[in-house]
Amino acid sequence: MFKVFLTPEFRCQMTLVSILTPVYNGIEFLEECVNGVLRQTHTNWEMIVAINGHGEDGGSAYKQAQSCCQDPRIRVVVQGPDVKGKVASLTNAMTLVNGDWICVLDCDDVWDPTKLDVQVNALQGVAKGAAVIGTGCRYIGELASSPPLKYGFRTLADLLECNQVINSSSMIHRSWCHWRRVFAMDDYDMWLRIALVGGQIYNVADCLVSHRIHGSSAFNSKHVSPSELRESYKTIKMIMDTVVY
Repeated sequence: MFKVFLTPEFRCQMTLVSILTPVYNGIEFLEECVNGVLRQTHTNWEMIVAINGHGEDGGSAYKQAQSCCQDPRIRVVVQGPDVKGKVASLTNAMTLVNGDWICVLDCDDVWDPTKLDVQVNALQGVAKGAAVIGTGCRYIGELASSPPLKYGFRTLADLLECNQVINSSSMIHRSWCHWRRVFAMDDYDMWLRIALVGGQIYNVADCLVSHRIHGSSAFNSKHVSPSELRESYKTIKMIMDTVVY
């Protein structure tokens, strides 16, 4: 299913946070992304950089990833041709993680240095019991603004208005990590499923993630409307509300 290249020898002792970074497009941004992880004030993490769609040996993408992933907490994984797309890449990479908390970090996005520290403090305090913890976000690249997120605990009603969790800001308990390929919005779909069954979602107000907008990014290039996804969950919620147990 995949080949594992250690860069260099990998060591992990009681890792709290596992960071998953799938790489198909955007390899030119990976070094900046990795440097953002290396600058984290919270140091109890591992990172799995998963190369997919670049042949059996990962091609030039693997070589570029190898050159910027020299910290012993980082593994570069070359996934075989049977692993196609981001959902398959994340699911495959989950078989390698050691942490109880999973962060998805797109290779073209960048974390602020205190991102993990703030979230770990939240999950041990105000957000204790949450399934997902997100943060505030700024756009970089082709757009300079911030998404209209709400902070604190967010409900299913909030999520049915708009996606309330930026994917690259998310810290998810591993028991909730079940992605599906739905309308090219696997992250939004997962937040909705979690909220639908009572999982708690919390956003810290700090703006700790830079989300890059560019033409070749996997979602931004598709211009997909989330309305169909939201309507499907509204229908499910309506059915659940009318069931008599």
